[in-house]
Amino acid sequence: MIETLVSPSLARRQPWQLFLLAMLFVSLAVIISLFVPSIAGGVVMLAMVPSIPLIWTLLVREETQETVETLRRDSWHYHLPLLKVFAFFFLGAAVAYAAWFAVLPTSDAQTVFGAQLNEIQLIRGVAYGVPTGRIIQSDVAMNLFSHNLLVLGFMFAFTLIYGIGAVYLLLWNASIIGVFIGARLAEAPELGLYSLLGILPHGSLEIAAYLLATIAGGMLSMALMRRTFESAEFRIIALDVVLLSFVSVAVLGLAAILESIV
Repeated sequence: MIETLVSPSLARRQPWQLFLLAMLFVSLAVIISLFVPSIAGGVVMLAMVPSIPLIWTLLVREETQETVETLRRDSWHYHLPLLKVFAFFFLGAAVAYAAWFAVLPTSDAQTVFGAQLNEIQLIRGVAYGVPTGRIIQSDVAMNLFSHNLLVLGFMFAFTLIYGIGAVYLLLWNASIIGVFIGARLAEAPELGLYSLLGILPHGSLEIAAYLLATIAGGMLSMALMRRTFESAEFRIIALDVVLLSFVSVAVLGLAAILESIV
């Protein structure tokens, strides 16, 4: 029932509502995980399940309504509403994860978000150094870019093969960011704000790249299922997918450079 609170058409007109919807989905997932901790990855899986009908419908609509004339006029303007939907959904999930981690007792937070805490430790092994804003560490940039490019590839492949699989990775990344900020908030509010400002420049670019890859993979998946290879629409969609993918990789590279500045 809760997945019907926001219709696909309303989501495209008022994407900010996905912020609230994502917070609701995540909150329910956390509450269930607290009572049933045996559910592996429950804070992500249980938030993903109710989002599937809406996201799937939006991806189908994006592909079926895309025409040659539409793309020739303004491809980026055409995809912008769906990009906003994904962005608000991601932000809502990240805020909810951060809030829950900050307010939960330490033992409960470590139990529910154990996988996220382990991943944060692994990421810290990839990025190192004290930021000073003067030097770009090329080896760190390459490590970060390789790691994030792998995630980007999974985002594209999950959406292409599983249709809605990238939603899991979106929520997983939102949980990582949320737990990272929530841990700082639990220590002191100013630390949470400092952490947010620290990851905002490169983090926003990384998320934008992941969202573009999700849209590209979803459109191609729908096109392969619904269109013939000889159609003009399929060819223009395939070209658009290549363009979206290229831009997402370029944005990811820029994010890695910003994150490696020390």
